Amino acid sequence: MPVDGGSAVASGTGVPGGGASRAAGQIATSPAVGVFQPGPRAVAGTRVRAGDPIGVVDMLGVPQEVVAPVDGIVIGVIVDGGTAVEYGQELVQLQPAVAAEGR
Repeated sequence: MPVDGGSAVASGTGVPGGGASRAAGQIATSPAVGVFQPGPRAVAGTRVRAGDPIGVVDMLGVPQEVVAPVDGIVIGVIVDGGTAVEYGQELVQLQPAVAAEGR
């Protein structure tokens, strides 16, 4: 289910493979053009560490890992599984660990 409450596909902004700031979180972005499939860790409330795989983008049969850009907690998946995505498109929103622990 999309985090932004609107379209399942968010605009493609951010640093590929890294993360861009968005409201109160960080964003994992697509490393390639292909079809996005969230992984088992891409569930709201799941703690992840920077570099943990949280999904894949299937690019012509070659899986490209989507990794968490920061230590933190998954807020939600922005793009539905099975959706075609572009390079750098926002996929998963995370709350950085520092902000999560300060609550």
